[in-house]
Amino acid sequence: MRPATFRWADPAVDRWVDHDKGQHFIASALIAGVAQHLLVQAGVPERRAWPAALVVGVQVGLFKETYDAYRPGGSGFSVRDLAWDAAGLGVGVWMGSSRRP
Repeated sequence: MRPATFRWADPAVDRWVDHDKGQHFIASALIAGVAQHLLVQAGVPERRAWPAALVVGVQVGLFKETYDAYRPGGSGFSVRDLAWDAAGLGVGVWMGSSRRP
């Protein structure tokens, strides 16, 4: 059996703005917001909950891109997807914060 090989996303297909990028943004915002909320509800101080929520979100995003990079027929590892994940994580943590203006 042939080992799986790592593939980068094709820049000609992997656009900066498309439906997939919106899904990355929304999913990451939800993951960070929910993780932060659950941690605070469990008694973790907010100043410690948001970094943990970011770590959870980053891990999910990296896992997804690594899966896409090695999966036969996958879209490849997309740094652009990760950029939209990061933006979503920031918004999710901000929305979950009790100290926002």
